[in-house]
Amino acid sequence: MDRGQGNAQYWLGVLNEIKNRGVEDIMIASVDGLTGFGNAIGAVFQQAEMQRCIVHQIRYTTKFVNYKDLKPFVKDLKAIY
Repeated sequence: MDRGQGNAQYWLGVLNEIKNRGVEDIMIASVDGLTGFGNAIGAVFQQAEMQRCIVHQIRYTTKFVNYKDLKPFVKDLKAIY
């Protein structure tokens, strides 16, 4: 399988291997939006809570802000995070 694509089948294999090695549960998974990764975690560790990685969340959010507004926007985000 092509790891570069990060498809669900690949991640299912990785997570099942982790489970087979003795990991019983994952409480929180911080994910960065890799294709199929969140779905694979949910399939193998049904009780896991998904949380988007804060660094990736901020990068994604700033893509929608005009460049001229970016500096004050990021300053306001620092107060939140």
